[in-house]
Amino acid sequence: MNKYVYIQNSTPRKQATPRPMSGRIAWGSRWCIFALPLVLLAAGCVHSPEAPSPASPTLPPAITLSAHMPDTIRHEPESLFAMPASTDTVALDALIGAALRTNPDLQGDLAHYAAQLQRIPQETSLPDPSAQVKVSRSRGGAMPGTPLFPPPAVQFPQRTSMPSTTAYTLQAVQPIPWPARLRLQGQIAGEEAAAAFETHNIRLLDIIHDLSRQYYSLSHDYAHLALIRQEKAYVEQFLESALAGYAVGRHGRQPVLMAQTELARLDNELLAFPGRLASRYAALRAHIDDDPLADALHVGQPVTDFDALPLTLPDATPDELLTVAMQLLPEATKIDREIEIGRLAQALAREEYRPDFVAGLEYMNSAAASMNMAASGRRDTVGVIVGITIPVPNARRRAQQAEARLRETEAQHRRRALEINTAAALESAFEQLYSMADRITVYEKTLIPLALDTYETGRVEYETGIGDYISLLDALRTLVRTQQEQLELKRDALLLLVDIQRITGARFVFAEQADNIQASGEEAPHD
Repeated sequence: MNKYVYIQNSTPRKQATPRPMSGRIAWGSRWCIFALPLVLLAAGCVHSPEAPSPASPTLPPAITLSAHMPDTIRHEPESLFAMPASTDTVALDALIGAALRTNPDLQGDLAHYAAQLQRIPQETSLPDPSAQVKVSRSRGGAMPGTPLFPPPAVQFPQRTSMPSTTAYTLQAVQPIPWPARLRLQGQIAGEEAAAAFETHNIRLLDIIHDLSRQYYSLSHDYAHLALIRQEKAYVEQFLESALAGYAVGRHGRQPVLMAQTELARLDNELLAFPGRLASRYAALRAHIDDDPLADALHVGQPVTDFDALPLTLPDATPDELLTVAMQLLPEATKIDREIEIGRLAQALAREEYRPDFVAGLEYMNSAAASMNMAASGRRDTVGVIVGITIPVPNARRRAQQAEARLRETEAQHRRRALEINTAAALESAFEQLYSMADRITVYEKTLIPLALDTYETGRVEYETGIGDYISLLDALRTLVRTQQEQLELKRDALLLLVDIQRITGARFVFAEQADNIQASGEEAPHD
């Protein structure tokens, strides 16, 4: 067994994404200029909240491993259909890069994230100011205190009349919420945008997981196909030998019939591969259908040879990988955002008990005219409006604060459940992975060599006339079945390793690639 290496890559490649917008307060109207001194005096400086800046969308960080399992038994690669010799092999990283560039689900998630960022300035802006124009006119009349019908015995001075007036009132008012409330609303909007970005990361990991499983299964199908065709070639040779022996009277027809039956069984098994391979390619194209690379994915397009896919085991305990997983998993990061949203919502609910302010200006122009006056008078009035809204504790505000507290508690419980489930999944996967690795070693060092020796011995005995054809055919079947079991075991181990990568939110690279990465300071190549 080789010694393992476990290194966490800390230099992810960033991709351009919409940057969070600043939370500047939009005054919205020129009427607010008149109220600026009052705004600064009553409300103080309203700080712009700093929106959280989630990481740019990148591939999951890479965990470095060293090769552990030796290569499986080699087979001559054969494709189901003849392909040009110049056709390039499609690598898994090329498929992942194409999905990252053009997958519509990922692009839709990024658009949703950008839309969520636009809520930050909406939540941090002041309410729209209001303006009113009022015209009022009053008719003239007797002065206050002068009776219209005085008693005859009482002498009053000559009655005077009030002039008729027309007043024009222009009023501009700017509501000013409590400054901390705007800041908290902006922070909540920023955290919600960051949670939307983690939804994109979750989908990205799911796509990588599905692409990896389909790719490894496709490579295994080609290896299985090559093994069956190799077995068919051997059976065809046996049929020729059996026919020759039957022609000279060495044996009866039973070996010929058994060889023909075995050939018919193999041909029937080969009929299942076109549909199986087509479904694999279709599953791969579904993630990159908008990329030009999708046009090259068809049945017969070469992929990485199954024997060239080394099975690697992480040099880390499940507890160590659990710590990494809770730091890298976007599910955990999204829950952390929700916990923070709950805390900010509680703070915002407390700020609801703070007063709101109203500041504004009022201009009034009045004109008066009287029949008893020789001239008319005009008077302008300028007033300042200052108001305050006093919140009253009620059931709505109490329920708002209780809801925010319960939302935070809910998110904390879900994070704990995620940690427990991740730990259980890692422990189970590790037990199965190391068990499979031990079994593969037994196949490579014991079972396959014994099956090869049995087959070679049966072939020599059959050619020398000591053994019979039935024993030789059984030895061939045992050899092929053992090789198939080894291929399936390695495939299951690779798929389980892909599941571990999804559980931890990381990707695995090989030690020789990690040396180049550390030397150049770049991230793992993923197209």
